[in-house]
Amino acid sequence: MITAPTDGASRPTAGALRLVEPRSGNPASVDVSGYVEAMYGHCPFLEASIARGMTGWTVYEIATGAERCAVEAELFHAAVHAAERVRLSARRNGALGCENIVLLAGASNTDHRKLMAWPHWALKHLYGPVGIMFGKFAQGVQGRDRFGRLIPAAPFSFLPVRASV
Repeated sequence: MITAPTDGASRPTAGALRLVEPRSGNPASVDVSGYVEAMYGHCPFLEASIARGMTGWTVYEIATGAERCAVEAELFHAAVHAAERVRLSARRNGALGCENIVLLAGASNTDHRKLMAWPHWALKHLYGPVGIMFGKFAQGVQGRDRFGRLIPAAPFSFLPVRASV
């Protein structure tokens, strides 16, 4: 990727996100098992998706010195790939496909809620009309589900992508 600094000169960069672990059903770099089991009561499709091997996790780390807008752009790009995987999978395998984009802090202590806000908003407006849903869960943030029940705080930040049902 080439970026253009404000002085107009181009410089090569490694990107704002570093791939820690490519898509897998059970990533080694983050422990998803306990959290996923705790989420079964909040997402009625998650357990079936995992049992059928249709839930994937891709893990990224924010590069040292990465600018917020670059992280947002690359997170958006990663989520588009995940959305297309879900969209194509839903055509073949039904609506149980789920892709999760994990965002690790790296050397940054930036608020992940803010980093995920713009990509999440744009993606849900672009893909909502074609039946793809996006969520956003920031590490340590506890929320409520649509029934008002407390959702366990996520042990890591991530954007889940799945087909709407």
